[in-house]
Amino acid sequence: AYDEFYKVRNSWNLKTAKYVVEHFGRDRINAESQKMADTAAGDVTDEVVSDYALEQTFMRLLFHEPDENGKTLARRWAESGWSGLTNDEIVMSRYRENSCVTLIEVQKIVDRQTIECVDLLEPGGKKFAVVDRLLAPASSRFDRVIVRLTHYPRYTKFNGSGYHIPFDVYPDFRSDLDRRLALEWEREPDLSMKEFLRRRFLELATLPAKLARDRMQHILNNMDSHQCIGTYALACARDEILAVLDSKPDFERNEDGDHDGGLR
Repeated sequence: AYDEFYKVRNSWNLKTAKYVVEHFGRDRINAESQKMADTAAGDVTDEVVSDYALEQTFMRLLFHEPDENGKTLARRWAESGWSGLTNDEIVMSRYRENSCVTLIEVQKIVDRQTIECVDLLEPGGKKFAVVDRLLAPASSRFDRVIVRLTHYPRYTKFNGSGYHIPFDVYPDFRSDLDRRLALEWEREPDLSMKEFLRRRFLELATLPAKLARDRMQHILNNMDSHQCIGTYALACARDEILAVLDSKPDFERNEDGDHDGGLR
């Protein structure tokens, strides 16, 4: 079942990406993806940022960009009978349409491919199982992650990898989120936290890395420490040291005739 799911998902990814390109064009997709990538706030490589930005752009244009009649591309596709998709891909489309961006906490490592989590933005803390062979071995109890996920009938899947939130940074991160959302409420009072996270996913997902870096910089700035360089001189001739090293069987000269590690 696990392998079959990924077979369907990979096929779904290719078909939906092609459908989005046909309706919006590569130029618009690339421009909006780059615009989103420019919002990244933390120490994340350009390649990772570009991949996430492109993925999120496709999802937004497919499921969240309304036309002049208020219908998304996915809704129009559904009304046409999801032409070109298999039955399994149609079912996946319906669930992916209801995906959300949220904050989760790992409660338990169940086995090599399953972790038990709670949604930190949902009252009550109802647990759900996330199935992922790559994610489970790399997870630890009480890890907190910002991620886009989809709830299927028997398990939950991440849409792409999540962004880890360091434990000591989480309070500052939540405080910053609440502050930013409060500013948005001045223009849009009914905006939910999950919708806010979705709209500004890459910016907010990379924020913990920036907060962690700023926190460390603050600690270093308040330390009574100095950076310096120490230099040392040999107390005897270089040849005398080489003779001693040559007498020791544990030391061997490298191809350049010097000892490993070099001796200058």
